[in-house]
Amino acid sequence: DLVGASSDGYNRVPEELRGPLDIPSDWESYFGRVRTDVAFSPDAHGYLTASYSSNNITAGTPLSHHDRDILDVLVGADIANVAGGSLGFKAFYQDQNYDVWNTSYTNSSKTQEYVSNFVATPINDMGGSLQWSRAGGMHLPLLTVGVDARIISADANRQNYNAKAIPTTTQDTGRDKNSLDLFVQASWVPVPRLEGPLALLGLEGN
Repeated sequence: DLVGASSDGYNRVPEELRGPLDIPSDWESYFGRVRTDVAFSPDAHGYLTASYSSNNITAGTPLSHHDRDILDVLVGADIANVAGGSLGFKAFYQDQNYDVWNTSYTNSSKTQEYVSNFVATPINDMGGSLQWSRAGGMHLPLLTVGVDARIISADANRQNYNAKAIPTTTQDTGRDKNSLDLFVQASWVPVPRLEGPLALLGLEGN
């Protein structure tokens, strides 16, 4: 799949206040996705999905704009007849970059501008899960055991500039978050016509 769209946008500055560098905030967007499925055996199937999106927006002047690019990858497999049940595996990865160019005018007549700061915000998100499920037991007609893991990393890096395009100060922030979840879910039937859910969840992360 491949989809694209664009717009000439509109001028956000009232006509009586516009200068030579006040232009419409146009934008363009693109998205593409591919998927493939594989049968390893009658009981084992796998898949791979990848997508990429790009969004670019002009912020009202020739030098000011916002760009966002996202890459997503998902891979998984399902295997039947594993210890009397089915086994499922998934792993994902996302790489996201959001870049912003902010500008300022060098004079009140709005005839010149410069990039006053550039902000880069990279975000990485990855993880996976492994899950085993069984159906058909007398007292436990449905039983699921699994584990989920996830790692998220996000940063915001800002570089400031003066009117001569010379770097001045920087501001960097960031945070990482990791998690590991263990879970057990079951449908419990102690006697016929009486069914209740059971769940056990263990969490670990920072």
